[in-house]
This record gives sequence, C-alpha cells and structure tokens, in this order.
Amino acid sequence: MTAGDGAVDLAVPSSTGYRIDAHSSSSAPQTDLPNSDGAPASLTVAASHGGIHIH
Repeated sequence: MTAGDGAVDLAVPSSTGYRIDAHSSSSAPQTDLPNSDGAPASLTVAASHGGIHIH
C-alpha cells in the first residue's frame, strides 16, 4: 500500500503473523503488531507525506 499525501491507518486481523515493512518520510511508522520475520503474510506500507499506523 502506498500513499502519496495523507496518513495510512491500516487495520488487519491480529490472529495472523505478519512480516512488516513500513516507511514514512514524515514520521516513524507505528504498529501494534509484532514484526515476525518467518510469518506467512507480509505487509508493505509507504507514505510520502503522512504517518503510518498499523493495528
């Protein structure tokens, strides 16, 4: 998921493990989920002008 302008607020099921790759030029991404390198699912999120919150 990529956002050029604006924040990203992403809600996903917490019962699944995720490999998380999140980058924002305006602030550090916030996540309420653990980053699991061996997880079967991955999330890639980028925001040019806005924050990222994954929960």
